[in-house]
Amino acid sequence: RTGVARALRWVETMNKNFLVSVIPTQAPLLGRYQNIAPIGGNGGGGHFSAVFEAENVSSGAKVALKFFAGQGDPYRQDAFIREGALLDSVLKNEPLFVQLVESPGKFVYPVPLPGGLGTLPLDLPYLAFEWLPNGTLEDHCFATRGYLDLLDRLELFKGACRSVTRLHGLRCAHRDLKPGNFFIGARA
Repeated sequence: RTGVARALRWVETMNKNFLVSVIPTQAPLLGRYQNIAPIGGNGGGGHFSAVFEAENVSSGAKVALKFFAGQGDPYRQDAFIREGALLDSVLKNEPLFVQLVESPGKFVYPVPLPGGLGTLPLDLPYLAFEWLPNGTLEDHCFATRGYLDLLDRLELFKGACRSVTRLHGLRCAHRDLKPGNFFIGARA
């Protein structure tokens, strides 16, 4: 079982590395996004996603593009698609949650076949989020080296609790609560 888990992590890493190397070269991506760069150098996100900072071509607004990187894992792909559907419906306009700037979609990347035999279309599901410039709770902890006075820590904790309480009130569960999934402060 450990070998299988290790093999799956390797595939996820390869998928994420593939996305980090390919997505920035596709500008303007979907005819809408340019100046694409992986967040944190390695695409941020979790084990099965890669996140990029990008700029909307027409408005100039920054966005965060999150691509699914777990190709070959239908359970995780389904979870990724459910996340997009939830954000696009139940959590739409909820002030405590990051908002989608467009409905969930797919980017079709043409994978070149050997010997010049054409290309194979690879569907890459993605989510386009509003850009939140203050970063995550994890970013904030690293930037301050953990030195926050008690009142600041309590204020951040209260915000996290409000978000989780609201999510549970909507009969949803996050399943990956960690400092890197809580964004701080006002929207841009």
